[in-house]
Amino acid sequence: MSERTVSCTRKTTTERYDFGDLVYRFTIENDGSYVVILKFSEVYFESPGLKVFDVHLNNILVKDKFDIFFETNAAGLAFDMYIDFSIKDKQLKIGDVAGYIDRELQIRLTPVVDNPKINAIAVLSGTSETLPPPPGLSPSQSRRHSRRPSDDDYDDLIYDTDYDHQTFSGLSSEHEFASGPPTPNPFEVKVSGSNGLHSDLYRRETVL
Repeated sequence: MSERTVSCTRKTTTERYDFGDLVYRFTIENDGSYVVILKFSEVYFESPGLKVFDVHLNNILVKDKFDIFFETNAAGLAFDMYIDFSIKDKQLKIGDVAGYIDRELQIRLTPVVDNPKINAIAVLSGTSETLPPPPGLSPSQSRRHSRRPSDDDYDDLIYDTDYDHQTFSGLSSEHEFASGPPTPNPFEVKVSGSNGLHSDLYRRETVL
């Protein structure tokens, strides 16, 4: 597991959710090594244990009882989950656990407490160790958008799904934004710091 601190983007302030299983499907034609990046940020609940869900890749459980607020210990902070996997001869392998895949990668979030949600998804070829590190955070950057992967950064980009320009299959527009009623903007909470604003930080976890 690794943790990084970087500036936050708009992807952490909009989300998609579902009242049942939240499922996304991607076509992967070739064998090889890949990494899924799941981006989360809790912008509604303000304590742990109120939104909990399991994370699956195809038939493999990669994270059970995932609680965004528990991982970040604050509302509005981003949490990135990196899942390394490989595909060979229709076998999907995550660490020592193997499952079946026939060109379709399925990301499935199943509810435990409340409903599952997600802010953004990226599926890249390579591994989490070979990806460029995210940019560091300086005081002047705490409210600036961080750079997002470009074609120059990832020539082997397969999917980079964000809510600025993508429509996800299986979801209606009513699920496009917050998974609860409007609440005070967590990014406007006053705290002690160089600029008097809540810093836009995130934690990163790599699932092996």
